[in-house]
Amino acid sequence: MLLNSGERLDDITKHQIYTDIYDDSEWLINIVENLLSITRLNDGRLKLKFTDQLLDEVIAESLRHISRKHEEYQIITECDELILAHMDVRLILQVLINLVDNAIKYTPKGSTIRICAMNENGKAKIQVEDNGPGIPDEMKPHIFEMFYTGKKYDRRQPSKSWFRFGTLSFDHRGA
Repeated sequence: MLLNSGERLDDITKHQIYTDIYDDSEWLINIVENLLSITRLNDGRLKLKFTDQLLDEVIAESLRHISRKHEEYQIITECDELILAHMDVRLILQVLINLVDNAIKYTPKGSTIRICAMNENGKAKIQVEDNGPGIPDEMKPHIFEMFYTGKKYDRRQPSKSWFRFGTLSFDHRGA
């Protein structure tokens, strides 16, 4: 569309197309990075690079990589204190981005997504919570199978019986 008739498009339309192209390319990059990490992990070729990181900065960086769809959600971050943790920041960012993207994907628009960082018994912990419908019991045994997506069901219907969350836990270094 831009190549063939770009001169006929107004600036707002062009900007929207550029934004869509950028968002789609970011999404594809994340998919490729996830697949490469899974392959390297399964092959034993994943080399971890541990450094000490402040959790609030890691969370803020992960939110900079979330698609613009997050504007339709209230994302709340809570950090108990300055928490320094020893981690492979690249992989933790990837996991956080995936958890928040899933919360956005499977939670009704306007929902609240909460990201909490805390020190729990000497371990740094990040928890991502939302009020989506959760994972049906029959799917839970399969969620860690590679490429398992489960049967189709309406995941955007709110339900009081489900509460979805993901938790990361790793060494706390103090701050």
